[in-house]
Amino acid sequence: MSMPLTVGALLSASAFGSHACFFSDSTVLTSTGSGCTPMQHALTQIPYALIGATLAFVSFIIMGYAIA
Repeated sequence: MSMPLTVGALLSASAFGSHACFFSDSTVLTSTGSGCTPMQHALTQIPYALIGATLAFVSFIIMGYAIA
């Protein structure tokens, strides 16, 4: 297992979870500051999180075959 790919996968998964989860600390703080509920804020962030997750997934597949 490639260590850089493993670390990259862990970091991208944690970033996805932070943006897509309605009870994460960053979502709660941002929704409080913007005056909406955490669920409303999480729903607005899901499209952006999915774009990032898709790009990360494709990149990891390509890099996995390139390194192997």
